[in-house]
Amino acid sequence: MLEASIKLINDEGKIIHQNKYMPVIDRLGLTRTYDEIILEKVVKACESVPHHLILAFTLSPSSVRHNNFLERTLTLLNNNETARGRIMFVLSENEYYHHPERYNELLQAYRRVGIFIAIDNLGAFKSTMALLKDLKVDVVRFDNQYGKHIKEKEYQNIVKGLHVIAQGFGMRSWIRMVEDATEYKSVKSLGIDFIQGNYLGKIASLEEVEKTL
Repeated sequence: MLEASIKLINDEGKIIHQNKYMPVIDRLGLTRTYDEIILEKVVKACESVPHHLILAFTLSPSSVRHNNFLERTLTLLNNNETARGRIMFVLSENEYYHHPERYNELLQAYRRVGIFIAIDNLGAFKSTMALLKDLKVDVVRFDNQYGKHIKEKEYQNIVKGLHVIAQGFGMRSWIRMVEDATEYKSVKSLGIDFIQGNYLGKIASLEEVEKTL
């Protein structure tokens, strides 16, 4: 699996962090438009990236809950069969969404056409824990703090517990921020399904990925 993201570059050729521009996009009411652009680029990337790889990327839950976004997703997949079964939406919920049945119906509509769904930042907000019992998804990704502190026994115990919870709901687990061999060994011993971090691979452009794989 690869995590894909869109990076904006300033006039000096430096990457602009999302924390700088996403609030502006949100204030302008362009979040769904922005997410549709990302979706289009990821679907297109499926044509050149090896077909055994899943491309995961972060979207706003509000976009995913919009019927027009679902329709746009279906259209793109119908026009590009190489993307079916190869895309994962990563969703971060800071607050509990109070219409879980409707939310779950939409998520299952995406899953029926081959989109995998991941809930992000498990263990950071109580909302993510509450959604586990309401939503049927494929993957849960732990909050960054657990990867950063995975060498500490206390954090290992928490990650182990979260992994068991995920398994109980039929979901796979994902941890990031794994930076060296010691951390990787610790995470592997806990049985985590997906491991991400600079120890395994650094950020690269699509062109660099295509040459490497």
